[in-house]
Amino acid sequence: MSFFSRHTDHLLQMDWRSIAALALICAVAAFFIKDRLAHPPVAIFIYSLLLIFSILAQYVFAQAELFTPKKLDQWLTWTLLASTCGTFIGTGWLAAVASVRHRSGNHRV
Repeated sequence: MSFFSRHTDHLLQMDWRSIAALALICAVAAFFIKDRLAHPPVAIFIYSLLLIFSILAQYVFAQAELFTPKKLDQWLTWTLLASTCGTFIGTGWLAAVASVRHRSGNHRV
């Protein structure tokens, strides 16, 4: 249990600049994804999912010490990479859920 509490504490201590940059990039991605949805208000759910996956990717990169957060160019590069990974993972996860739901015949017209 201490494993999860330690990582949760570190996730909650992420700096606000990283979260703001990830939130902005994920908002732009959700805005473009919204045009392809049958129900555009679902973009709010998609935005939060993309943001969660992006924050997790940023946390993994920071824990692996792949970059120095004090250097602006490295921080920005890895933040962009984290938002890209989060967007790909989130979009792929949503597509997989939609595909499984469509195959099971549990969809509304």
